[in-house]
Amino acid sequence: MSTMKLVVFTLLVGAIMAQDTVNWAIFEGRFYAYVPKSLKWTDAQEFCLTLGGSLASIRSSQEDEFVKALAEGRRAWIGYSDAQTEGAWLWIDSDPSTYYGWCPGEPSNAGGHQNCALIEFSRLHLFPPRAIKCWDDQDCHTTYGFVCTKAL
Repeated sequence: MSTMKLVVFTLLVGAIMAQDTVNWAIFEGRFYAYVPKSLKWTDAQEFCLTLGGSLASIRSSQEDEFVKALAEGRRAWIGYSDAQTEGAWLWIDSDPSTYYGWCPGEPSNAGGHQNCALIEFSRLHLFPPRAIKCWDDQDCHTTYGFVCTKAL
């Protein structure tokens, strides 16, 4: 078998195996899945591509709550980044949505290299006292689980 055929075969087998390990849920006409595999943001996007989708874009507070419920309280990458231009946050699928769920004071770009968004970051809110779950910007090379989405 040629090297190229072997590479293609390996990718296909990997994609098939990946699909078998992901549990998809439906929300407003799209499939969503939380993947607990801890990957860097770009690797998470590549994994979602093998499933026929991309990292999740979030268009509303209802969708935000749905995606957070899928992650079951765990931090997870979503498809939001300002890696191309600092401060210009864009969805990976070019969705024009203007919804965001940042924690107070975020995105902060702490350390000058936080360019990717994740959900389920806990912040203590003092008035009234409670923990809030919101978005944070993180270094894209940090590893987390992630949420993929794809069309029905």
